[in-house]
Amino acid sequence: MIVAHHRLRRLSMRNIASSSIYFALFSLIFLFTQQRSANCQSLEELKYSEAYRNLGFDGPTNKPVVKKDKLSNEVFSNYDSLWDNKKGAIQLLQWSDARIPNYRLQMTIAHSRYDCAHASATLRSRERVDVALVIQVPKPTYKAMADHQTLESFNRFRPPTLDVVGSQKVEIHGIQADYFRHRDGGCSLLIPIARQGIIDLSVPSCTQSEVMFETAKLLNVSRLNAKLTS
Repeated sequence: MIVAHHRLRRLSMRNIASSSIYFALFSLIFLFTQQRSANCQSLEELKYSEAYRNLGFDGPTNKPVVKKDKLSNEVFSNYDSLWDNKKGAIQLLQWSDARIPNYRLQMTIAHSRYDCAHASATLRSRERVDVALVIQVPKPTYKAMADHQTLESFNRFRPPTLDVVGSQKVEIHGIQADYFRHRDGGCSLLIPIARQGIIDLSVPSCTQSEVMFETAKLLNVSRLNAKLTS
């Protein structure tokens, strides 16, 4: 009786062990099948996932995605580049081709002021006449003031801030400019440009005005305006 009991117990243990093995094998097969199916699905869906996009590809096409910053909708123009760094204003001289043949470009100054981009230089002609050149463009927040002639840094080039004894309209590069005769004996030429900017040329004596006008005609004003509006 005792022997039969032990045999029955061993048989039960074997059956339990066999059942456990079968259950474990079935579970492994089921999990493998599910995992394989899941992997196949994930490979298909991966192309549409956020993680896949984060790797730099665009959906199932596998085309690289060009990431844009928050300001990507805004076009960075030549005009904007004037404020890009402290040296940006020097472009005003470059765009106007201020390095004129047979003239010596000297005493160059360029900086971004609180209200405008400013560039200035002295152009010495072959006759050793020094023509002072100033190009200024107001910052966007000061454009209205420049347009209404309430910006001091621009008004200094015109009456009443500029003390003159006479003035007249002249045409330079197809633009209506102002020719001023100063009370101190000098003369200047004020040319409006794009973005409410100005070009001012001046000479210490009105007897040198012919050189000043020749210098103005040699400047590339059309290129300067094109750069400011592009």
